[in-house]
Amino acid sequence: MVTSNWQNIPFCVEALMMIEPMRALDVGVGFGRWGIIVREFCEVWFGRALRKDWKIHLEGIEAFAESITDYHHSFYDKIHVGDARKLLPALLEQQWDVVIFGDVIEHFEKAEGVDAITRAIQSASYVLVNVPLGSAWSQAAKHGNPHERHLSQWTTEDLRAFPVRQEAFFRDYIGRPFGSFVLAGSDPKGLRESLFLGAAIPYSEAAGQPLTPMQQELLTRTQQIACELNAIKSSYTWRFGRTIAFSPLGRVALRMVHVAGRAGSAVGKPWSGSRARGSTRAVTAGPATVPEAGAAAQFSEEEERWLEEVRAAAPPAIAVSMPGWRGVRASTAQLFPAHRLVDDTLDEQKAQRLARLLCEAGCERVVLSGFALSYRYLVASLREIGPQVKVYVLWHGNFLYSCEDYTWQAFRTIEELYKDGLIYRWGFVKKGMAEVMARRGFRTGFVLNYVGKVPEGPSVPLEGGPHIGIWGSPSLWKKLLYAMLASTLLIPGSIAHVWEADARVSEFAQTMGIDGVLHPVAVPHDQMSSILAQMGANLYVTMSECAPMLPLESLSVGAPCLLGPNSHLFEDHQYLHELLVVPYPDRAEVIAEHAVRALEERDEIIQAYKEYAPGYNERALQTLAEFLEL
Repeated sequence: MVTSNWQNIPFCVEALMMIEPMRALDVGVGFGRWGIIVREFCEVWFGRALRKDWKIHLEGIEAFAESITDYHHSFYDKIHVGDARKLLPALLEQQWDVVIFGDVIEHFEKAEGVDAITRAIQSASYVLVNVPLGSAWSQAAKHGNPHERHLSQWTTEDLRAFPVRQEAFFRDYIGRPFGSFVLAGSDPKGLRESLFLGAAIPYSEAAGQPLTPMQQELLTRTQQIACELNAIKSSYTWRFGRTIAFSPLGRVALRMVHVAGRAGSAVGKPWSGSRARGSTRAVTAGPATVPEAGAAAQFSEEEERWLEEVRAAAPPAIAVSMPGWRGVRASTAQLFPAHRLVDDTLDEQKAQRLARLLCEAGCERVVLSGFALSYRYLVASLREIGPQVKVYVLWHGNFLYSCEDYTWQAFRTIEELYKDGLIYRWGFVKKGMAEVMARRGFRTGFVLNYVGKVPEGPSVPLEGGPHIGIWGSPSLWKKLLYAMLASTLLIPGSIAHVWEADARVSEFAQTMGIDGVLHPVAVPHDQMSSILAQMGANLYVTMSECAPMLPLESLSVGAPCLLGPNSHLFEDHQYLHELLVVPYPDRAEVIAEHAVRALEERDEIIQAYKEYAPGYNERALQTLAEFLEL
């Protein structure tokens, strides 16, 4: 939309400032209001006044190309011109701190709008939705823009079906109601508990119902309190005290006050440097301890159990990885039995808590296996709380992925943290990258992915078929799902199985006359091995990989798996390389030729892998030991 109402701007500005986004997506750029606001209030107001100092990666979508002029590119890093309904699925494969729907979902059909918001909540920490409410907002195409038409009506109940963290309601200049909604799954910034100032009005008034005298009195008093709090928060004394309280020196000072104020109590005694079994009052970080400001660190029952297990195992390293990155998660679990799954939602407070937990485990090596952008907070917290801990990063990407904004930003962040002395060593699972980065002066290492399990023999697949597992992503061309699916037409009697199959996969299979079973959801993590074993063969023939885990997982349970010619796997075993590595990964007939032979020689392949795996696994563990300098 070219422009929209202004009454909600203070509410939205405060919401964006509290979110503090480093990655923002503006759906419906129009005049560029939200791009300008993000730059002014989330860059300039945070001390980054000059363009060269800006840190936020800001992208936008605009359906009407004529709306975009030269000045837009001064604020947006990238503007995608096209229908948001078609562009959003791919863009929302990335992680965002905030996705902004600024008066745009009313231009979608209702089901499309619900789907867009649902997807955004899954991929973003927060979603900001501004939307007209009720039936008084009919609008046709105007300004020569056919996308200006309103295609749907929205109510508060529609928006409250999503996880609303804050909401505010307003009237436009002719009295029509509209609302602003901050949506989030996990609410990493705690916005539900935060005070929002501004010109919001209760929804009863927005809906045309007058306020009662008591409501009006409460509203007036609330506004007065808000103004008082705002004045306090703007004062030098408050800002100085907050700065001291959250500095390392401030924590020590507050701890001393806490101790002095509780002389003689067990909790108030000075910390001795070692934590008693079962205590939950503080965290040991080598020779010194830095508890929470003004309070003792508390761990949950699950965290206490995890600490006990880790201390008993005394591992050489603890790893942290993202639960949603399936391949990275599988790799991490094999390489590092002691690990924590941590979403990309860390902020300073969460990172400090996690750093205390990791330090409490008593291990002096922490490996960030994969690098979610918010892990940068954990790196800083580990330096503050456990300066003796060495932080390693194990990178599961490759140079080709540098075209992806999220991946490139993570890569650059690791580089900066290394140069600042906060990361000790940078490892890679893609062969050849360690040598390149070592040439640039980094302390690097190469680590072989592996799966420790060795098959006893071939698995017993489902009856009939042969059943062929197709593994890839419908939305990522480099995963080549459609080429693998097409290849099954040339595999006699085959039945294809596809997981996370969307409407396009279904349409493709129907158009091509492919016999298969399409599953709309992903395979649960704990069922992966059994599903792989049920297939006569699995296909994971992709255009780009680093060190794919799925072929190893499949072979470890006795089922052959084809892969693309883009990793180190089996380059030292002529038979396995010839049978399993497809030389032309985007050619369906070549995939089919390899699949037919793999089915014919299924027993021989598994026997060859059974003999090969122990030596390979030993070499993999050796590369890990060298990386960690054990």
